[in-house]
Formats: sequence, C-alpha cells, structure tokens
Amino acid sequence: MVPALAGWAITSTGLPCYQHPRRGESGLATVRDDYFSELVIYLSLLAVAENPNLWRQHPAPPLRRDKELLFVPEDFIAPNLRSRRRAATCSEVCACRDFHHGRLRL
Repeated sequence: MVPALAGWAITSTGLPCYQHPRRGESGLATVRDDYFSELVIYLSLLAVAENPNLWRQHPAPPLRRDKELLFVPEDFIAPNLRSRRRAATCSEVCACRDFHHGRLRL
C-alpha cells in the first residue's frame, strides 16, 4: 500500500489466496494492509526453495493452481487438517518456529 493512501477508502482487497480473511473490514486503507500477504508470499517462496516438491503437492487436487502459491483462501478462513498440514510442512521446511507454534496467525 502506498503510505499516502492511508485512511482512504479501500478500492481493492487483492487476490483472496494472499489476503487475511478480515482485510478490508474497516473499509479504510492502512500501511499494514499488505503485511499478511507479504508473509504468505515469503513463507511460500522459502518453503518451495527448500523443498520443490511442495509446488507439486499444494494446493492438493482437485484444486488447480491459478494465482495462488501454496495456500488457498479456505486455508485462512476455515483451516482444516489439510491446510494445517500444509502450514506445518512449510514452517518445518523453513524452520520458522514462531509460525509453527501459532504466533503468526493464519
């Protein structure tokens, strides 16, 4: 987000596969709007760099990769066993202890 737009009405919430489910609830842009998306992208890239098999495994069939990396919107809205395993696998590959222990909330 461009800092000069802080406080303006949100005109776009971005792609759902990168967004926190509550993004845009306030209706006003903040300088922190993209933090969650940045973490999703960063974690996905680190994980795939360490274990390229993740690219073939996630998102698992029947989903087809379109615009997402490893996560899909449902992983953030209503995490299920598959999405929790995906997050655990990514965090173990990246040795990202804070993510693994739930300090970074998806």
